[in-house]
Amino acid sequence: MIDFYQDCVILETKKDVYGKNQVVKEIPCKCRVKEKFEMIVNQNAENVVSQISFTIPVDVDVKLGYKIKYQNETYTILSIKISRNLISEVARKVVYV
Repeated sequence: MIDFYQDCVILETKKDVYGKNQVVKEIPCKCRVKEKFEMIVNQNAENVVSQISFTIPVDVDVKLGYKIKYQNETYTILSIKISRNLISEVARKVVYV
């Protein structure tokens, strides 16, 4: 079991008719934050450098392109890594920004 200590808000976004992202829903949750530079692959199959990773509860639904608000800063989700246990249940969800 992972202990979550920090507060963050996941911003569910959707494009409007003009192509701009609008916040549809705000989902407050607890998370664990690790500030570390890591090379990850984004949705366009490009290697990018991630500076912060958020470990969030498994019941929180996130998608690429959503935003995370943490300590008055807003970050865009670049990659999501889902770890599963031996019986294929989701054990951990890590979001890279």
